[in-house]
Amino acid sequence: MKLCNDTLTALASNGRDIVLPEYDRASIQPGIVHLGVGAFHRAHQAWYTEAAMNRFGGNWGIIGVSLRRPAMRDALAPQDNLYSLVTRRDASERCQIIGALNKVLVASEQPDAVIEALAAPTVHVITLTVTEKGYGLDAASGTLNINQDDIAHDLNNNDTPQSTLGFLTRALALRQQRNLPGVTLISCDNLSDNGRKLRVALLQFARVNNRLLADWIDQHCRFPNTMVDRIVPATTDTAIEKFSGNYSFADGAPVFTEPFSQWVIERNFAGPVPPWDKVGAQFVDDVTPFEAAKLRTLNASHSLIAYLGCLEGHTSVAQAIKDNFIRDAVIALMREAEPTFTLPESFPVDDYQRALIERFENQALEHRCEQIAMDGSQKIPQRIIPVIEWHIARDSIPRYACLTIAAWLGFLRSDHTVNDPLAHTLRKTKNGNLAEGVKTLLAMRDIFPATIADHPGIADQVLRESHRLSL
Repeated sequence: MKLCNDTLTALASNGRDIVLPEYDRASIQPGIVHLGVGAFHRAHQAWYTEAAMNRFGGNWGIIGVSLRRPAMRDALAPQDNLYSLVTRRDASERCQIIGALNKVLVASEQPDAVIEALAAPTVHVITLTVTEKGYGLDAASGTLNINQDDIAHDLNNNDTPQSTLGFLTRALALRQQRNLPGVTLISCDNLSDNGRKLRVALLQFARVNNRLLADWIDQHCRFPNTMVDRIVPATTDTAIEKFSGNYSFADGAPVFTEPFSQWVIERNFAGPVPPWDKVGAQFVDDVTPFEAAKLRTLNASHSLIAYLGCLEGHTSVAQAIKDNFIRDAVIALMREAEPTFTLPESFPVDDYQRALIERFENQALEHRCEQIAMDGSQKIPQRIIPVIEWHIARDSIPRYACLTIAAWLGFLRSDHTVNDPLAHTLRKTKNGNLAEGVKTLLAMRDIFPATIADHPGIADQVLRESHRLSL
């Protein structure tokens, strides 16, 4: 039996504890468009939206947009865009059918349909998980990189967009022309100040060709900062086969995740949004301390685990964290990061750090080290550089932040495949001896600011840690 609308009744009566949608899917209108439909969105924002509609109803159906590849649409369309969300902790698991996703469009094949969806009068919220590189910002300057291939194309061909910013600009221009209200654009990517960065990128992009549109966006749209947290490994073919064997139905696109989930959203909206705050999310005045804690603790630790894990031959995070050397290094990195942000006094930092180690140890999640190791040039500036800069300003050298840079360098100089938008440039770190590799990496201004690149103590510490790793 294949998962689809017609099988929901059968699933409700089969006696197995499977959570089903509690609203009439056929009557739900789309209120959200999400750019970047992947496993994380389906386990996080879509899950919160599902919970909101289950409890409070409302027209908050999601139109998903895949910017490049049709794989997600092709997997979900035959099952009426339903999918299973399986929450796992070691040997226990819980299955929920998510119905919030109305359909998935592929931007490269259906650009006009995507633009019309974004401009639809029923849509009040646009959410994004397009990874750090999807914002088209230069890491060093924080301004729009007009030389990025898809950005350059769209600035010169605004009627045939390819980039996130190109599609958003075209759609918002239609909303302006049709006298529709502005929307709330919510970045759900692991970027510090993600809402502000999305706003900067979009306004700079729009101003190149249409200053009046940029002014309209600035006046009518809102870009709340957010912090998102949930570990969601990529779904493998093996996991899909195993799922079908465990349940009474087949699902071509299940998602597997952990019980923990967090979503902190700045209270800064252009219009109505789902009552996410009534189903576990937090609406706050300032997201900054939460996002700093997450990026510099969870995400930074993930990067260290990924690079050390790959170098030590570990496949998954759960396997790598059993390695005493890696575990001790992760705990030390958390301690280095702790003084660089200030959380509310009621926030138990020690408990948070212990809970992270327990989450890393979850054997049910096959969170692959190589998956986390991707896009290091986009992640390191968000996760590690603020920690190093904080310590430099206080005349100290953070050993374990430098160890993370050394581990990344070791990964880059190894035989592992480097999946990164700056892969061509990063390959230069393989040239010469280890000291030359350190110098080459730190000199990359797209990644490292001068405060770090020109600091001799940082270079020396990265080299020492590289030698300790026997690179």
